[in-house]
Amino acid sequence: MTPNDGDEIRRRDAALAQRVSVARGLTLIAACVLAIACDDGGADATTDGEAPVADGSTGAGGAPGSGGLPGEVGPDAEAPPPLTLSAVSGDLTYAELKPDGHVYSVQADGALRMRVTSEPGYWSHHAVGPNPRYLVGVRAIDQDGDGRSDPGAPGEVWIIDVRERLEYPISPEGCDAGIGGVGWQTELAVLFAMDCGDGPPAAYLAQRDDRSRDRDRLLKVSNHDAPVRDVFPAVGTSIYAYVVDVEACAGNRCVVKPQIWVGDVETDLACQVTDGDLQFTDLTTITGGGRRLGDHTPSFTGDLTALLFSRNVGGKPPGPEGHHDAFRVGFQARALFAGANTCAVADSLTDLSGAAIDESYETVAGETVVGDERFPQGAAGRAAQGALLYTGQTHVGVGTSVVWLVDRLGTRRALTPERGQAGFARWIVADYMLGGDR
Repeated sequence: MTPNDGDEIRRRDAALAQRVSVARGLTLIAACVLAIACDDGGADATTDGEAPVADGSTGAGGAPGSGGLPGEVGPDAEAPPPLTLSAVSGDLTYAELKPDGHVYSVQADGALRMRVTSEPGYWSHHAVGPNPRYLVGVRAIDQDGDGRSDPGAPGEVWIIDVRERLEYPISPEGCDAGIGGVGWQTELAVLFAMDCGDGPPAAYLAQRDDRSRDRDRLLKVSNHDAPVRDVFPAVGTSIYAYVVDVEACAGNRCVVKPQIWVGDVETDLACQVTDGDLQFTDLTTITGGGRRLGDHTPSFTGDLTALLFSRNVGGKPPGPEGHHDAFRVGFQARALFAGANTCAVADSLTDLSGAAIDESYETVAGETVVGDERFPQGAAGRAAQGALLYTGQTHVGVGTSVVWLVDRLGTRRALTPERGQAGFARWIVADYMLGGDR
């Protein structure tokens, strides 16, 4: 790669499609020089390499009340404010479900929980970049001008630079961005679904450093007549998983049936992976305003051979969006690149809830109930082999939302308070392993 290639990446008025192509090559090199070029070698280190403590200084002391490792806090304690870090630490990140919440990083054993964001808000979907100095997240808009984001408001996509303590939006004003998901395609480009009110929501690529919020500088990559949402790019590759909201009818009853697809940002190739349960139209399971019965929030396994997702099912307690179980289905990258219309592995669909996952959860009142399994993710990135990450939710009373980790032996452990309100969690992943022929 020549110096001119680097200049081309940074040229702000270049076409985004050209930047994306160059950035994919840059990502491969960046993996080898990250510790030197970006000073991001110590995931748990401050700029001088020493262990962080709660007040942002360095030394041997632990966080107040923790009695443990430097910087460590208990699951019910408030994590320290963002430190002077060179990179996001831990194995995964998660978001609080409240208007003045934050995104946190945490180790898989629950230790060393740290706050990543400086700007409070209702944060939801997010992802740490292949350069862990950066995080991209979706923050609900402040509709009332009171300084607090509204959980029911449209979303904005923000970039968080933890080394510079800098946060800024990159999605166009007036649009609902980050619908159901956001992630990194390369070190320089992020992918999200967006609705600007002049057509069905679609998936767009945006540049990490472009603060213009100019819609014309984004690259539309999906091509569907129906709404697109819940995008999950396989960072370091050109493919991404997403959901298409299609209408399906059984007899005289029609509902929105979300389907899972996989697409390629560098071509027009796309293939369908799931079609939900076409006969399932029981809207009585939905207690909120939504009317979507199908498959949601897909995620890739680390080797890109399967997808995990949540599916609406019947015969279980209702919820605002119906009842959700966690599912897994095999995926064939070779079929996608061959131009096939479908790319699921035959007979590979597996319901993980009740099999690999214990579906019983405690409510705020201490009652044990059957809950939902949302946002499931198989082992990838910094996850241990065989690990399963998901959010368990209950809807009795005020409801609970807890991030859970299931290890390869089937042991379940809460990474957030068991009667608390923690939302979407995400493994920290630098790249995925892509097989199949191009």
